[in-house]
Amino acid sequence: MMSRQRRVPGRIERGGCVAQVQLPSSGPSRRLLLGLLASGLCAPCAAQTQSAAEPIELIPFAFSVGQTGAVGVTGRIWRIAADGAVTRATLFNREEDPVDARGRLSAAQMARVSQALAEADTRTLPAELSLWTAANPAVTVLMRGPQRVRLMSPAGQVPTLEAHPDATEDVRRFLRLQTVLRDVLSAALP
Repeated sequence: MMSRQRRVPGRIERGGCVAQVQLPSSGPSRRLLLGLLASGLCAPCAAQTQSAAEPIELIPFAFSVGQTGAVGVTGRIWRIAADGAVTRATLFNREEDPVDARGRLSAAQMARVSQALAEADTRTLPAELSLWTAANPAVTVLMRGPQRVRLMSPAGQVPTLEAHPDATEDVRRFLRLQTVLRDVLSAALP
């Protein structure tokens, strides 16, 4: 017979949100839960697991990919909510059409996105990133709260690390993140 592990009550306050939690007092389950909290799967609780560092707001966010042209930017925008709900809509001249697809990220997909966002450390990225571009560049934008990071790249291309080995470290971080987002979002909303 398995013994029942003692649970420790806790109260976490962050950004006006209050969460009452019950964590195991010790052992692998506690470490797993703390790891999930730190990875952003439970964003309101992430602050509790971060020591001196400022907590990382991982989700919700929006990610858009478009092409500039005579009518402005045309492309797609994905929005990911804190619970893993995903929506996709078309952008036309920077106006968002009604949502054309809905889905939900799995726990594994949320963990992968959270890890990629943390590794990219988007708070330290400049608002504008650029690869050499001519007329009508492709535009990739990550929006997290008030922050917007925009990458301009050559028209008609999906910018990759392989195609741009001489990119700055900031651009390389953004490209690694973009690769994960494209993979996860295409699987969640085929």
